[in-house]
Amino acid sequence: MHSVEHRQQQQHPAAVYVEPPDGGQWRRAQLQLGNVHNFQQLLRQLQGEFPHLLPDRDMLRIKVVYQDCDGDWVMALPDQRWRAFVEVARKVLVCHTP
Repeated sequence: MHSVEHRQQQQHPAAVYVEPPDGGQWRRAQLQLGNVHNFQQLLRQLQGEFPHLLPDRDMLRIKVVYQDCDGDWVMALPDQRWRAFVEVARKVLVCHTP
């Protein structure tokens, strides 16, 4: 039962918001994070969907922030376990750092 519940939690769609590099209105996508395998794949998938918002030259300036199931906002770290991220992320912000 726990493994079925665990898989169902992973399949929740997450709202992903991408910030334009020059400001402006954020773009929204719905993703099944359980179908993505790591942060790099997440960014590549979003880059394919929003190429003008995530150009290659800006990829080192990208930060991923997510809202967990408790409503807290957390910065995703490069060494964070992907499965732990998928289990708790409900909203994801992809931001440009100055």
